[in-house]
Amino acid sequence: MLKQGWVAYAYWSGNFAKFSTTWTVPPIPEQRDGLICIFNGLAPLFFEGMLHPVLQFGSSPAGGGKYWALASWYVGNNFAYYSTLVPVEPGQSLTGVMSLTSNVVSGGVTVYTWDSIFSSFPKTSLTISTINMFSYAFETFEINHVSNPDELPTGRTTMRNINITMNNGTHPASIDWIPCADSSEGFDVEIASTSSTDGEVILKYPISK
Repeated sequence: MLKQGWVAYAYWSGNFAKFSTTWTVPPIPEQRDGLICIFNGLAPLFFEGMLHPVLQFGSSPAGGGKYWALASWYVGNNFAYYSTLVPVEPGQSLTGVMSLTSNVVSGGVTVYTWDSIFSSFPKTSLTISTINMFSYAFETFEINHVSNPDELPTGRTTMRNINITMNNGTHPASIDWIPCADSSEGFDVEIASTSSTDGEVILKYPISK
């Protein structure tokens, strides 16, 4: 049994206003069990909730099956909100975008409103409000109930065209991603570009071609 959860990811901290990433839907795994999720995401300092446009293979509370599909999610310890699930095909190009649409101060408390969506897939839009500022950005490969590498796509997924805008409207000089991977089982993360307007993080799997 492979270790479960976030087996390959990179993260960076800041105060964000927009975060987008483009990647390609991988091939169908040879064995078709378990749940695979690939996403860029945002979370607050203490991880009270994560917002992320998710590409999934397998079944989740949003639905799904033995095919790739898209939905936006906002999840925490005691809640899970998600958009309509939209099937996609291997080889399709996807862009997951999270945008701060407003921040309103009321009674001394700032309420941040965000939208998450896959561009060109309007049914994946999800709007949420939170009093927590998002402080961490992630590029992530996650698995659940996956027993062996044959249940994974082959090769790697390149998270490309990464574009990050801070809440003061600027782009950082660079994004110093911190890579984390279960290397003992063959997962790896390569930081190919630290650009804040055209960055690239490569998520690698145990079986490569």
